[in-house]
Amino acid sequence: MKHTRILVSLCLCVSVSLCLSSPAGALEVKVEPEVLAQIEALGAPQLAARNAAFEKVAANRHLYVPAMLGLLQARLPTAEYTRIGILRALEKMNPLDEDAAKTLAYAAVRDPFPEARREACRTIRALHDGRSIGELLR
Repeated sequence: MKHTRILVSLCLCVSVSLCLSSPAGALEVKVEPEVLAQIEALGAPQLAARNAAFEKVAANRHLYVPAMLGLLQARLPTAEYTRIGILRALEKMNPLDEDAAKTLAYAAVRDPFPEARREACRTIRALHDGRSIGELLR
């Protein structure tokens, strides 16, 4: 089975079986091509495609959320609309765990795309997530 490799910095603190410790001091997330395709579809230009992708992601939240959080890392070449789609999906998946709250705060400050930073801030506001706000104030 072919996997796509995504490197995630240690500050993400993802503790899922999909993550393996690498000697370089980073976490390595293996994402199956089908999972990556569904996550990328969250940023599709067609509303029907985005909604269908969200339904699949929401149904298997435990499988998709770690990969979604990994794709939000600023150092990865994730497309802007994919980042925005991930943030909007995380908003619909309320409540979020501690890792997701920290990643939202990190995306709000460090994302390379201004629109994705705006979307992260809007998501934090919509969720009324005190953990994300606390991370922003650090």
